Formats: sequence, structure tokens, C-alpha cells
Amino acid sequence: NNYNKEVIGLAFDGTGYGDDGTIWGSEFLIADKRQFKRIASFEPFRLPGGDEAVKDVWKIGLSLLYNIFKTDIPEKFNHVKSEQVIELLEKNINCPFTSSLGRIFDGVAAICGISYTVSTEAEAAILLEEMASGVTTNSYFIIPYSKDNGIYKADTTSLVKDITHLILQEKSIEEISAIFHNSIVELIISIVLLIRKNFNINTLALSGGVFQNRILLRNLIDRAEGEGFSLLLPKNVAFNDSSLALGQIAIANEILLKEKE
Repeated sequence: NNYNKEVIGLAFDGTGYGDDGTIWGSEFLIADKRQFKRIASFEPFRLPGGDEAVKDVWKIGLSLLYNIFKTDIPEKFNHVKSEQVIELLEKNINCPFTSSLGRIFDGVAAICGISYTVSTEAEAAILLEEMASGVTTNSYFIIPYSKDNGIYKADTTSLVKDITHLILQEKSIEEISAIFHNSIVELIISIVLLIRKNFNINTLALSGGVFQNRILLRNLIDRAEGEGFSLLLPKNVAFNDSSLALGQIAIANEILLKEKE
């Protein structure tokens, strides 16, 4: 976008290695081409089995349910229940932490009974998006967030608890999917408004594979423009890995130029 000032950067994807040693993927950043500051994220949750959970998304769903119910998971969710995986969670064996929004989409798809295993990454998230398409609703969950060690953390467990409550009430999966999408958008707007107020930055830069979700992207653009934000979107590359590679080149170039100064 040929933009060189600071932005509020939204980096929402499946897997990103964070500088704290955990797996990132739902990051609100203040950034320019040389440096960034992490302002907010989703509260991390565990990926039982590590990379295996990316394919077996039911394991992500089980992890999210375990944070609410521990071992007393309702029978309604037996389709994602496994004693072996619960044991991994109980003993915290091979369960790395992640804040990935892409993985939250996967886990919610599994909890809703939409997808249990995938053949390609983001397949479960795409199916969740398809469920929400065509549904008209303004309803959303209020996802609380609070400051933890200087970083605002959105309450992942609260979001999943609200979703499970609707499932147990026999709400349609299509409506739940739409409400879930709305909830993510409203959380994003709430946090970027807070960042704008505290740091006086009015430009949003969006990147990461999660933004290939058309419902999420369209609704976020509408809400952000309604709040007076300027938006920067990938134009000549995709939202996912090609953007990542281009960004790495741009950052490396800026660092090299700085070293020559």
C-alpha cells in the first residue's frame, strides 16, 4: 500500500511463532516496517497432540470444551470426546499453547458438529463460514477482555461457553455460526477503538489467512469504516503465506537500510 507510518496491525492466521515461545495467530499490533508492539490477543489455549490437532480439529474442540467442563463434558458433545486426549490435557503432555484465531475457528466447527478432521488447512473454518452464509442476524456474544502482563487478552473460554450454551438450547448451527462471526467482528472493533484512543492511530492493516473468510472481512470492513478507520488490505498478493513472505522481505530491507544509516 506504499504506507510508511505506524498502523494498528491485525495478524489473524493459523500458526505464527511468537516471541514468547507460544504459537500466535490473533494478534493486535502497533507496527511499522521495522518493529512492532503486541497490544492484544486471544487468551491462549492448548493444542493436544500439537500439529496433529491441525488435521484432527475435533481435538481442538475438545480442548476448548475441557477448559469449561473439565472431564464432565455433556453427552451432546460426545462426537469430540476421547479419553486419551483428555488424559493429555489432564497431564499437560504435548499440549502447546496457541492464541490462533484460525484454530479457534477449527475448534468451534468441531464443537458445532460441522467438521472433525480436515484434508486441507482451513477446511473446517470454510465449512463454518458456509454455515453462516445466508443467515441474517445482528446478535453477537460480548467477549470480555482484560489486561494480563501488559497485553489485553480476549476471553476464549467465555466465547466457547456462550456457543455451547446455544448448542445445548438446540439453536440452529447456521445461526450459531453467524453469531460467532458477528462476535469476532465486535470484539475486533472494541479493541481497535481502545488502541486508537490510547495511541492515536487511525489506520488498520489487515493480514493473515483468517481474513480470507469473506463474511468476517466484509463485516469488519463495514464496521471499521463506520467508525472512521482507514484500512490497508493486501492488493497484489493474497492474505496468507505470500503476504507473509513479502512482509519478511520488506522488514529485512528496512533493517538493512537502518544499519547503513
